[in-house]
Amino acid sequence: ASDVVSLKSGRKNLIINGTFNINERGYTSGAATTVANQYTLDRWRVVTSGQALAFSATENVQTCTLPVAGIEQVIEGANIFSGTYTISFVATGDTVCTVDTVVKATGDTFTLTGGTNATILFKSASGTGTVKLVQVELGSVATDFEYRSYGEELALCQRYYLKIFSAFLADSTNGFNFNLQFPVPMRVSPTSTHSYNGVASNFYKVSTGAVIQFVPDGIFRNVNGLTTGYDFTAGYIKGDGYTTNWEFSAEL
Repeated sequence: ASDVVSLKSGRKNLIINGTFNINERGYTSGAATTVANQYTLDRWRVVTSGQALAFSATENVQTCTLPVAGIEQVIEGANIFSGTYTISFVATGDTVCTVDTVVKATGDTFTLTGGTNATILFKSASGTGTVKLVQVELGSVATDFEYRSYGEELALCQRYYLKIFSAFLADSTNGFNFNLQFPVPMRVSPTSTHSYNGVASNFYKVSTGAVIQFVPDGIFRNVNGLTTGYDFTAGYIKGDGYTTNWEFSAEL
C-alpha cells in the first residue's frame, strides 16, 4: 500500500505553474496583451491580443480570472507518455476547460500520445470565471494537488523562459569576450531580448563577423566566424560599466 501512495504523490503534475505563482516576466494583473498568444504568468499565455489575465492570491493560493478567449498551456510532448490522464482544477462561474479543443470537467479523463504536445485551455464567456490549482496526471483517478516548492517550480519554468541580470566592466580599448551560464538547460536554443544601462554607441556587433550563439545546455558564447545562428548584438562590449537584463525564451 505504501508503494501505491508514493506513486500517487509527488512529481505527478504535468502542468507547470499550476498554482500560477511564478511570474518571471513581471506581468501585471489585468494588463491587456499586445499580441496573440502572449505569455503572462510563466507557462500560461493569453490566446487573443488585447485580452488580459487577472489574478490575486489568498494565503498563497493564486486565483485567475479568465479572459473570454482564454489562457492556455502547451504541455511538452517530451514529458508525456502514452496513456490515460486525468485533469483536475478548482473553478467558479462559467469557466470552461478544453484539452486539445475537447471540453473537459474537473476529474475527467482523456488519452494522450507519448511525445506529442497537448494544449490545456481555460476560458470564460463572461470574463468573470476563475480557475486555480490546475493538475494533469497519469491515471484515471484525480488525486490531491501536487504542491511543489517555489524553487522547484521556478526551475521547471526556466526550461522555457528565464531572465538573467549581468554586470560587465569593459576594457575601453580591447573589449572582451563573455559567457553566461543558464541556471537550467533550456528546451531548445532560445531567442532573446535585452536592455542595458550605459552608452548605447558602445554596444555593437564586431566587424569580424562574430555573433552570439545560444545553446540549450545553458551557455551562450561568442563564436568568431560563426555564419549561422543569432546575429544578436555585440560580440564584444567596449566602454565602461554595463548592467544588462537578458530575457531568453524557448516557449512552445
